[in-house]
Amino acid sequence: MVDSELDTGVPFFSYGLFKKDEICYPLISDFVSSTEDAVISNAQLYLRDGIPLISTGMGSIEGDLFRFEGDAYNAYRKINKLEP
Repeated sequence: MVDSELDTGVPFFSYGLFKKDEICYPLISDFVSSTEDAVISNAQLYLRDGIPLISTGMGSIEGDLFRFEGDAYNAYRKINKLEP
């Protein structure tokens, strides 16, 4: 994603590396204003080459929903460096 395409006004749903108990959360923690548990319904989580991917289907995916304050642009830039 090109930086000019970043929509920093929307919350970020993490089901992988950026969840609050995962290794990449510290990269964005300073930008997070609120966190809530969230679920995506009618979806499945697959692992492909060790990377979690979402596909439509039966089931649900649990994750964290983050809202950013202040410098949301740089929060999304950090996310895009690892999860384009």
